Amino acid sequence: MNRNLALTTLGVLSVATVFAAPASATTFDLRYAYEIQSWNVPGTGSTAMLGFTAPLHTYTVTDHSGSVLSFGAAMARTESGRMRARDEAIRRRDTSYSYAIHSAQPKEGLLLGMTVGTGQPANFSGSAVSGGTPVNTSANLLKFFMGSDLFSLFDGTLAWDTAAWGMSATDPSGVGTNQFSFKSSMWALGLTYRIPVLTLPILIEPYAHLDLGRAIGSGFTSYDSRDYGATLAYVLHPQWRVEARLHNATMASELRGGATTSGLANLTTTAFGTTMTF
Repeated sequence: MNRNLALTTLGVLSVATVFAAPASATTFDLRYAYEIQSWNVPGTGSTAMLGFTAPLHTYTVTDHSGSVLSFGAAMARTESGRMRARDEAIRRRDTSYSYAIHSAQPKEGLLLGMTVGTGQPANFSGSAVSGGTPVNTSANLLKFFMGSDLFSLFDGTLAWDTAAWGMSATDPSGVGTNQFSFKSSMWALGLTYRIPVLTLPILIEPYAHLDLGRAIGSGFTSYDSRDYGATLAYVLHPQWRVEARLHNATMASELRGGATTSGLANLTTTAFGTTMTF
């Protein structure tokens, strides 16, 4: 098999791998939520306290089939083999080389997801508006997460997840003291406990996370980041539910005037949304 043919075959196998999840199982879900985020950043010696509210529209897609992770693993193995074959051909001064193409059967159990959010903050206070209120401020949220169930516990299920996410709000049109820039981020490891109340039917999901570096131990960069909250879902249909969520977090922040990741931002979120499962 020559190199060009191998790459063509790889593309066909990649598409087949992504859509190879069992039809009878949950493949993915889509979630929409309207969030009201209230941020409070304590002041420092050079920066005054900052507080603002950011209404956000967030959209989440979660893969439950294992297709995305299986596809990534197959691509990595194939690319690794290609590079080894190429380097060996260069060493031997060969004019061609061949390598194996790997594919992987999706395995359910490990979920992978992404959340994006956008909105316009309001109700500013603090140093960011000492010369006037920014009028063109936009906010963005990006989150990646993965996790799986661990085991049944009493009447519920205990699950783990890890998530890396960040929030930013900027006003690019501001001048001088009207300029506004805020960033906060968190990389966490946590637990979720799902409790079904079948007679209603309601699903309750309390959760908590700690900074991943702190959870792993010494030798890793760690901040006093953490969050906790709970989601209450009413199941309208096995594949459709409406949800409400309360969330509190303390996250590493970058304040106006310079990076101060040792400074912490406090966040309180109230969210309402819906999830469709396919």
